[in-house]
Formats: sequence, structure tokens, C-alpha cells
Amino acid sequence: MNLCLDGRLKARSLEMKRFVGRLQHESAEAFNDEVGSLYSTIPGVVVRLRVKRIGRLRIERAPGQSHGDIDVLAADAARRCLFAIETKDLEVARTPVELANELRQTFLVGLEPPSAVDRHLRRIDWLRKHVRETLEWLGIDAEDQERWKVEPLLVVDRELMGPFLTRPPITVVSFRELKVRLLKDSATLRG
Repeated sequence: MNLCLDGRLKARSLEMKRFVGRLQHESAEAFNDEVGSLYSTIPGVVVRLRVKRIGRLRIERAPGQSHGDIDVLAADAARRCLFAIETKDLEVARTPVELANELRQTFLVGLEPPSAVDRHLRRIDWLRKHVRETLEWLGIDAEDQERWKVEPLLVVDRELMGPFLTRPPITVVSFRELKVRLLKDSATLRG
């Protein structure tokens, strides 16, 4: 079962490929929900999960060319910050080949096909162009929208070597590290 969840099982039959895909999808969504729940504990932060559109606007570069969804969108009015969070439930790379795949698929930028970081940067660019619409969609006063910043973040389920080897252009934190940060931030806001 762990081989299925980790994506290490080389399924041959169509049924097994679908089963493994469904397990991985469910695991990824559960992790996404866990990250969203963490942000929801902060007073005054508005959280939305799996955001594909802002109001009537689709997150896309052109009609029919989607940038994908924002896994977790958290708006912190006290800080005037929109956190656009990509979540990745990854297995630790154990071999050089696995590490190369992790780097290529997740952290390296400027290659084809685009990595997770590249795709997330495209969503960030879109979001920065649509701050007013995003704030209005979230029910937040958009009058001072030019003072808001958009912060990209990649949250991984556990510490990985990849971010230390590549220095991606966005902040990468483990779930454990994110919990510690948000706890400190929450205490600072209350204190």
C-alpha cells in the first residue's frame, strides 16, 4: 500500500494505474486541506481551497489555457497579504534518479515541461494582476488594494533536499516548519 501512496509502484494494468492515481489524488487533497486548516486557525484570515477562478475570472493566460488552481489562498487583512500556496505531498527521494526527478518536476525553473514552481509562478503573476478582484471575491475591502502584496509559498509534507540544492525563487517550507511559523505569527498578533 505504501508503494501505491508513494507513487513507487509501477502499475501495469489500467485498473491498477487508476487505483494508484486515485490514492495519490486523495492523499494530495487531504494534505491540501490540512494546510488550509492551519491557516484557518489564524483570526481574521480568509481561506479558500483549490481556487480555479476568482468570481467570474478563470485563472488562465488565455481562454481555455488554464494556469491550474491555487491549492490554498489565504488573505491576511492585518498584514495586507495574499498567500498563494502550492502544496506538495512528496516522498523523500532515496536515490540519485529519484532526486533528479524531484528537482526537475518540482523545483527547477525555466525547463519544459514546466515544474511545479514554474506553474505556481504563473498563477502568482496572474494573481498580482487581479488583486482587487480577488479581495472583492473574498469579501475584503479592496479600497487599498495597491498596498496588498502577494506572497507565493510551496509547502511540502516533509523536509526535502531539493530546495537546498536548487534555491527556487519562492519560499519552500515543510508542513512542520509552517506550523511553527504560523504559531509564532499568531502569538505575535495576539500579544
